[in-house]
Amino acid sequence: MRKKRTYNVRLIRARRCYTMSEISLLLNVHVRTVQAWHKQEMVPIEPNDKPLLFLGIEIKRFLSNRQKARKCRLKENEFFCPRCKTPRASLPQGIRIVDTNRRIGKNDVLVLIRGLCDTCRCKLSRFSTRNKVKSSFWTRMVEQVRMGLREDSSATLNTDFKGDEKQCH
Repeated sequence: MRKKRTYNVRLIRARRCYTMSEISLLLNVHVRTVQAWHKQEMVPIEPNDKPLLFLGIEIKRFLSNRQKARKCRLKENEFFCPRCKTPRASLPQGIRIVDTNRRIGKNDVLVLIRGLCDTCRCKLSRFSTRNKVKSSFWTRMVEQVRMGLREDSSATLNTDFKGDEKQCH
């Protein structure tokens, strides 16, 4: 079973008190997970009373702060690599722009930018829109790779033969 990292905090009422077992049932996690959250600074109403009661607003604050801490801002030329778990650049030869023809809003269309991680060669994806891609780093990068392939005559050769040598299998 996969770890769940995002929780539906809309199920939690801000002005209601919850026990650890109620939180675990509401968010569909194990009680030990809620106990770990308590050790990671989820503050109860009265720390010395048993059972520990947590105010809904405190639970929401704790979970949203955890989620914000996991997010990372990507630069214009970066992807998030799921294998490396960090922002990475793509290999220039691996960049492709895929037009999906799915509308976003009134005037724009969804575009996928595909690439390969420069460290682990994992497939990378990034979402954008057609209007943003037209004047962005990605269009310039794709054009540079295309021009490099046109100018370099050896780039299109895919053979193991060298000169006049003949190899037989």
